[in-house]
Amino acid sequence: MNQKNIILQSFVIFLFLLTSCVSKDTEKKSFYTDFFKTPYIISVKDSLIEHQNDSLSRLTKFPVPPPLIPKNIGNFGMYCSKFNIIFHTSNRIFFHNKDNLFHACGTGIRDDEIDFLDIQPDDIIEVSGNSVFEIIKKNKKFSDDMISIASLSDTIQNPFFDILIDSLNKNQLKRYFIRRATEEERNVLDAKLNHKFYQKEDYRWTMKYRNYKNFLNKTE
Repeated sequence: MNQKNIILQSFVIFLFLLTSCVSKDTEKKSFYTDFFKTPYIISVKDSLIEHQNDSLSRLTKFPVPPPLIPKNIGNFGMYCSKFNIIFHTSNRIFFHNKDNLFHACGTGIRDDEIDFLDIQPDDIIEVSGNSVFEIIKKNKKFSDDMISIASLSDTIQNPFFDILIDSLNKNQLKRYFIRRATEEERNVLDAKLNHKFYQKEDYRWTMKYRNYKNFLNKTE
């Protein structure tokens, strides 16, 4: 075999290996791209997600939800937290830190028997993705708390959602949970965005707020 043939064969082998690597890399990129483009469906995936040491583990499996709330606690479970992020549309994010009264956490929480927080329009602020990370960074005790991620619909299509979840996992925060926005959050946010006067007594509340008598002066 002359030198010319050796060089030609070597070149062919090089092209084959290069093509294989590019193909695998393309498939890998395509997988991640397709995954992060897939909307998050709250009604399908676990609503309460334990912290994962491997930030990419959710690509292949979902963590086991926590145990049911003890019977002696009943339905008193965490639904809102000190850190409530609300995804409104594909490019709008809101935040409020109105806390609920009880901190028992687990599955089996009935969302029709939650706390009324007496949120006001000024309590909900619009934030950017970077602002959310700053809020997390400035709160030193954040790692001991849960973060509540809410959406006005069952589907979260905001591109920042995946970035947020990945960051929470990488920073080894203990846990977060994903839920639908409450009736109260929806009404207050609607009043804020449409510059409407908000007065809680003017609404016919359909959720069975267990502590509504503490806040409502008039009920229907």
